[in-house]
Amino acid sequence: MSKKLNWLEGFINDVTEVEAIKIDSKKTIYKALLTFETEDGQVAYFEIRKKVIDIIKTAQITTGSKVKIGYVFMGSSKGDKVYNNLYINEIAHVD
Repeated sequence: MSKKLNWLEGFINDVTEVEAIKIDSKKTIYKALLTFETEDGQVAYFEIRKKVIDIIKTAQITTGSKVKIGYVFMGSSKGDKVYNNLYINEIAHVD
């Protein structure tokens, strides 16, 4: 069963430079961190991967753009630390 996307509208405050992380000799993951703010001032930091990075470039989404995002929760734990991982799977301009 695939995860159901949660949807939010807001603004892009920042997107970090794309980072290439080598997983093994054949696989590289491309990721960045997107800062998102809702109209009422709530801020969240979402990890984005290659598919969404490509959408952002193609759709010319930039800092200040009003967007609608579809995201999932991917909480994880490593040892005694827990993480609230948030991943954007879809993004589009809002008119």
